Amino acid sequence: MIKLSEIIYNLKGIIRDNKSDDVKITNRQLEFMINYVRARLIRQDVNKNRPISENIIQPLGVIPVNLVNATDVPGINTKILRTSVKIPKPIEVADKDLILYVGGTDGLNGFDIVSKAQAKWSKYNKYTKCGKRAYYRNGYIYLSGADAKVVDSIYVEGVWENPREVALFTANGDYCYDINVDGYPLSMHMIETINELLMGKEFTMMLQLSEDYENNASDKN
Repeated sequence: MIKLSEIIYNLKGIIRDNKSDDVKITNRQLEFMINYVRARLIRQDVNKNRPISENIIQPLGVIPVNLVNATDVPGINTKILRTSVKIPKPIEVADKDLILYVGGTDGLNGFDIVSKAQAKWSKYNKYTKCGKRAYYRNGYIYLSGADAKVVDSIYVEGVWENPREVALFTANGDYCYDINVDGYPLSMHMIETINELLMGKEFTMMLQLSEDYENNASDKN
């Protein structure tokens, strides 16, 4: 797979050849543009029921889970399992977040990934009340179902909005992705679309968005 640095180098050459010399753009702005187009193309493919490419799926590794209070209502103490740390933000499509696997490290014993509402009502169904369910809320993955009570950690895979967040993510002190060494999680056909957009009318809009993003990132530092 192609690395981020190689994609950025190629884009800089395209901008130099097709845009005015006074266009100044940073590597971080180009990274924002890459992620912007990547996310849009993934949403389009998923919403058209196309299969999700293995090239864009990233594992987060093994994440411990802890018992936490399931409600913010004072005086109510109902416990539920939740990941010990927040996870990177998954790409959101029409009816779900692209968290593709939650379960054991063998990749075979997965939880049913549902919405919070589905997890709530499944416990009243005699066929599903004992099943293991997982749902994503406010940056965490929650586990429910009778069988979930014996779990102390989970393995997670998904398609995430910003691969840099995955590069910074660690649950047990081990990083699962190196943004400077590993291939960037996108399909090769996406690179062609990114190049076309940078040569078209959308470039100015994307440049403004990337400038706003870079400014916001600087304010947080």
